[in-house]
Amino acid sequence: MAQAAMQTPAQAPDGPVVERVQTGVRLEKRMLKVLKGLAEYLDITLGDLLEGVVLHAFAGRAPFSEGTRARIRELQGVYGMDYGVKAAHRMREAAGEPPDPAESPALGWDDLSDAGVAHAFASGALVGAEFHHAHHVRVAWVLLREHGPAEALPLMRAGIHRIAQAHGHPGLYHETITAAYLHLIHASAQAEPGLGWELFRERHPALFQWPSALLAEHYSPERLNDPDARANFLLPDRAPLP
Repeated sequence: MAQAAMQTPAQAPDGPVVERVQTGVRLEKRMLKVLKGLAEYLDITLGDLLEGVVLHAFAGRAPFSEGTRARIRELQGVYGMDYGVKAAHRMREAAGEPPDPAESPALGWDDLSDAGVAHAFASGALVGAEFHHAHHVRVAWVLLREHGPAEALPLMRAGIHRIAQAHGHPGLYHETITAAYLHLIHASAQAEPGLGWELFRERHPALFQWPSALLAEHYSPERLNDPDARANFLLPDRAPLP
């Protein structure tokens, strides 16, 4: 990590094969922003950055070149990180400051493996984090790959119920939209089996648009607004699902 242009995992010729796991570590807010900015500058994931820092520290080596340290100082100024090494092991959280899961590196979607997404969704680690339409699509894609459509739907239903409850919106879940969208994602994945997440996202942009023109091809607004559609799956009233 001594160079500003770091070697990415995809470029590493002889790196060890490892298994990464999901964790729920919490970091000081401004430090996290600096780390995310540095990872973006180095064109690596946050997880890879932290692994490199730890491995260099374990070996008693400095992880960054002077050029990279200069960029770190710039980022510290931008994000107001006005403390240094003397603050290590001495930080105290502001009185009454609640934990903010959305600021946790464990909740950075771009840093989660497929297994990490499934674990975070099932364990409730995503509760309190931003969970938008694109996140629904990724979770659904992972659950379909791991469990198939029959098991993916109840897992998706339970997870969304848990997140909605935590946000104070227990009635937010919509069975027809969830089941229909799961069907559309599954059909798209089956059309090109074997695609990884990045390629799947690139080749199926219509799935990520919300409001969904794709869903509107099959369901009218009246059908989706039917009170029964929220609690039970209703068949399409425009065109059959693929």
